[in-house]
Amino acid sequence: MKVILLKSVPKIGQKGEVKEVSDGYAKNFLINKGLAQLASKATQTKVKQEVANKQKKQAKDHDKFVKWKQKLESNTIKLSLQTNEQGQAYSGLTQQDLITAITKQLKIDLDKTQIPNIHGIKKHGEHIIQIKLGQGINAKLKINLST
Repeated sequence: MKVILLKSVPKIGQKGEVKEVSDGYAKNFLINKGLAQLASKATQTKVKQEVANKQKKQAKDHDKFVKWKQKLESNTIKLSLQTNEQGQAYSGLTQQDLITAITKQLKIDLDKTQIPNIHGIKKHGEHIIQIKLGQGINAKLKINLST
């Protein structure tokens, strides 16, 4: 029986592939668990279109991440921390502070998963942070903290 895989199945194939499997395996396991559908012309066309759309989106995201990397590495984010009389910061730099600053200063929308844990930054001066944009693209961002 020919089926189209809706999800990747180990030892069988990747999502979108048409595979020939035994009737019992197809009906009782693959189709029953929502891992595959019978391979008709309509489902083949639909799955091919979904795969093509996903590839277009990945290519578009890759281009966006490359542009963001260039923009992040060519600019310095300027932030200020509140300090006491001895020059010690009340609280360190947070991910949300950094996300807000990047959005305002560079017009780039990042989320918390792309920025590492930065709670240890409490000193004034220049710091470099590695940002994971996605698809294996990383950017080094310079941050200048002042009072």
